[in-house]
Amino acid sequence: MKLQLRLLCVLLSGILLLSGCSSTGFQAKSAKVSFPEASANQDLNNKTVDHFIPCAQKGDLSLYVKPSNAEFYVETADGMRWYSNPPERGEDTVASGTYRSELSSQLVIRYFNPVTGENSSLSTMSDSVYDQLFEILAVPDGFCTKYSFRFFKTEEGADEPSVYEITIPLYVYISDGRLKAEVGVSQIENGHPDMFLYNISLLPFFGAGGSQDEGYLMVPDGSGALIEFNQGRDFASGFSRPVYGAEPTILRNGYDLTVEQQDIRLPVFGVKVNGAAYLAVIEEGCQESTVNAWGNMQVTSYSNVYADFAIREKMDYSIGNVNTSILEKGSPRIPKIGVSYEFLSGSDAGYGGMARAYREHLIEKYTLMEKAEPAALFVELYAGVRKQVSNLGVQSDTVIPLTDTGRVETIANALSERGVDNVVFSYRSWSKHELSGKPQTSAAMQPTLQSGDIDVRRLTQSQDFLFYPLFSDVLSFSNIGFIGRNVDTVCNLSGVTVRPRRYLPGLGSAEGEVYYFLTVGKIGDYIRRLKSSISNADFKTAAFSDIGQLLYNDYRGDGAKRGHTQTEITAAMKTVSGDLRTMLYYPNEYALQFASDIFGLPSKTSDHDIIDRSVPFYQIAISGLIRYSGQPLNNSNAGSDALLKTIEAGGCPAYTWIYEPAEALRDTGLSGLSGCHYTLTLDQATEEYKAAAQIERATGGSRLYDHQQVTSGVFVSIYENGARVYVNYTYDSYQAADGTVVDAKSYAVKGGAS
Repeated sequence: MKLQLRLLCVLLSGILLLSGCSSTGFQAKSAKVSFPEASANQDLNNKTVDHFIPCAQKGDLSLYVKPSNAEFYVETADGMRWYSNPPERGEDTVASGTYRSELSSQLVIRYFNPVTGENSSLSTMSDSVYDQLFEILAVPDGFCTKYSFRFFKTEEGADEPSVYEITIPLYVYISDGRLKAEVGVSQIENGHPDMFLYNISLLPFFGAGGSQDEGYLMVPDGSGALIEFNQGRDFASGFSRPVYGAEPTILRNGYDLTVEQQDIRLPVFGVKVNGAAYLAVIEEGCQESTVNAWGNMQVTSYSNVYADFAIREKMDYSIGNVNTSILEKGSPRIPKIGVSYEFLSGSDAGYGGMARAYREHLIEKYTLMEKAEPAALFVELYAGVRKQVSNLGVQSDTVIPLTDTGRVETIANALSERGVDNVVFSYRSWSKHELSGKPQTSAAMQPTLQSGDIDVRRLTQSQDFLFYPLFSDVLSFSNIGFIGRNVDTVCNLSGVTVRPRRYLPGLGSAEGEVYYFLTVGKIGDYIRRLKSSISNADFKTAAFSDIGQLLYNDYRGDGAKRGHTQTEITAAMKTVSGDLRTMLYYPNEYALQFASDIFGLPSKTSDHDIIDRSVPFYQIAISGLIRYSGQPLNNSNAGSDALLKTIEAGGCPAYTWIYEPAEALRDTGLSGLSGCHYTLTLDQATEEYKAAAQIERATGGSRLYDHQQVTSGVFVSIYENGARVYVNYTYDSYQAADGTVVDAKSYAVKGGAS
């Protein structure tokens, strides 16, 4: 027996050694990328020329570059010039030190020296151009600047210092009516043995707005947000939010309030300056990017917005009084980073025009089709919840029914009797695997939640309502067993299995159960197994949440960056959505192609100090392509204005309900739900559905086309058929210029279809 135990221990140890986390095995995988072909050009590389010279002209855009310092500007057909760096930056009285240098730079590079512990930055102006360590080459319809950075290091025993150089290429060219700026990360030549490059800021001051300009920055925080020029918010901190959410494998100390903030789901940003604007789309490396914005007088006299990119990961930690860092080994696995800029004028020069331009980008990239879906009431139903109960003094974990399958039909009938004839249900916490914390590879239902012969298959095939069974945690789980925890889970950069805790809204802290992320190499296999089970169960619909929202790095074995995680998820979702109607929860851009419906789009932003107001950028971009709801009105952070926010954004009303008394939620992970018993808001939901249906009749089912602020607290949403929906958040009635009277805390519809 002892021999058998020893053999078993040896076997398990071998498995863990072979499959364990290893950051040393994290080697760069080949990726096929292309860059414009560069060639020498005497005129472009004549550093004595201190004025702009023509570089390229294509379509409505003309590109000019200054050979003495590699600055450039692009001129549009209407004569508007967009400069890489503010032309009057010499008059800036606010910027000092590194910020003054960055005002004149096209790139800012952050690095770490593990030998000295130095964590610092380089800018192309002060560390390359000033020393004449750059070269401008010609590329088709543009140019390429190769910036070199020189370092001196005296080796032990040497009399003279050794010279090391790092060279980084920046491509700027015109393509498809847009300006593109790209850094060839795979072409970076790093000759310094101790220099760890980990972050690049791309064109940080392109199109910046000065103190004499009027306009704003647009950032995709939540539904979309504006940062107005010259608002005197020099006391506020800058805006900085990672695209597609923060990296979840980097654990933070204690509860992080960012879990309450809105994520950036769209890789875009924009600027309006006077009568012109541009939309920037982060096309390359968006999964590792962060959108940053500063207002006038914060660090410079300018308002600016840009993206930076984490080309390699660095994890800092402390042991006692010792601070150290773990660095991602090997060359950067992101071959290219890049942003495209589309220039807008006239009536398109605003956030509405930016959203419409982005909509066309989505249609082209993902082959999205316009479709008219009727207004609906979206209802999120919780089927059951895990709860610890005491039986004769013995604690046990059991599933408490909240809305069994029979009660779904009861609620549907109650709505139908009140005239709600278009209901979309999202049925969550019904799956046996989910409720047990296991990986969701099965569509089997928790038996105690099924009422008689009314099963999930029957509900998905109902002709009376649209029913989506939700698979909420496909990429994470808490119950997988010893071997699974060490084989099928994600590791962080230090080689340790990532073990965060779930956030508990009822407690306001991340003190829930430990859970794990699914290793990237197993994503395709797990989702295919789930798809097979869904097909065998004969479901016609399915909803997903984390599949469309969650990206992470994985340092198990060969490892994978967030971009590779996205590729795996996208490939797997293509097999799932082929013969299923799918609903997604507030998805990232790449997942939009799989959604027939979207649940829970936010109607506001994170309320960061620097943000002036929210705008429905996300909603304008997808309106008419995918039907969407706002966040649940009985569990929304928009307060009493939640319905008005939903109407303003052109969304369908949504609610979160249960059938059983709310006392069942006590001492469970759902104790934070409020006002969720369906009878409390049944009549209210009915009235709000009828309001949405009335607006749909007026708009003729046309898409949300534009949005404007009429005056303080009053906004108008404009539809493609000419209908205008006014929303008044003030406590006084308001009469619009077209004669429409909008009551206090209400809305009014003008024009459109009868």
